[in-house]
Amino acid sequence: MKKILLQQIDNEAVFTKLKKFVINQIIKNGKNGAIIGLSGGVDSTLSAAITKAAIYDYNSSREE
Repeated sequence: MKKILLQQIDNEAVFTKLKKFVINQIIKNGKNGAIIGLSGGVDSTLSAAITKAAIYDYNSSREE
């Protein structure tokens, strides 16, 4: 049986792009925060973690 090959993924680059997307959406929509609806599933848990990291990184880079 042949092996199934997977493309190499740069996880850190994907995570960075997702965080930038979250921040850009918040800014684009004129908001100053985010509300995250959680269902308890993996998707919403991952979305919450990405959003938290995005906002933390954004605020950390702009501390006074």
